[in-house]
Amino acid sequence: EPLVGKLAQRWGGRDPEATIFSIKRFIGRRFIDSAVQADKARVPYQVIESVDGNVAVQVNGKRFSPQEISAFILESIKAAAEAATDEKVNHAVITVPAYFGTLQRETTRQAGQLAGLEVLRIIPEPTAAALTYGFEGDNDEPHTILVYDLGGGTFDVTVMLIAAGLFEDLGKTGDMHLGGDDFDNKIVDWLIEQIRIRHRIDIRTLPRQQKNEALFTLKAEAETAKIHLSKTLS
Repeated sequence: EPLVGKLAQRWGGRDPEATIFSIKRFIGRRFIDSAVQADKARVPYQVIESVDGNVAVQVNGKRFSPQEISAFILESIKAAAEAATDEKVNHAVITVPAYFGTLQRETTRQAGQLAGLEVLRIIPEPTAAALTYGFEGDNDEPHTILVYDLGGGTFDVTVMLIAAGLFEDLGKTGDMHLGGDDFDNKIVDWLIEQIRIRHRIDIRTLPRQQKNEALFTLKAEAETAKIHLSKTLS
């Protein structure tokens, strides 16, 4: 039975090789992509090449596509929404990073379908952010806005023209390695170096299981510290 969210994170320290995170970085991507190879080196779980040349992950001898892993997450969100509203949830609009191409959007749609959802639209996260913060575009006067979107894996910047309820993307750029995960990784790298200097233990040279358990624990603690400091006023 798959565990999702905080339950998975708590279990991850015991079995990091069976705990999948940051899967969005692999969805709809070719295994030989240099970015995939760089990200593959930073996760404890096994990232392999699928029969079609895309990315897959292997857990306890079983192979999963990124869209199958994403479907577990969407199923959990669907169940939470149904519990909160006491209504069935059958339709969804799913947001994706601005840099997502056609294949990444299509595999995201497949993830929604695997989760039992009819995906009405796939929209860029900056567009969703503009809607969320009240730029509905119901004024006659056009507005040009700049949307910064800093997420768990990416940092996107999009210039949008909004007029009469229409949203037009005038241009975008982004860095898929400048999100919360990357902040966590920088903290972990610093911690590893401090442990090496102070205790003369290089975590990266430990046996595979010990190394993965230590790195998972460090990443979880780094994220906790980051969130705590982000909420601290002084």
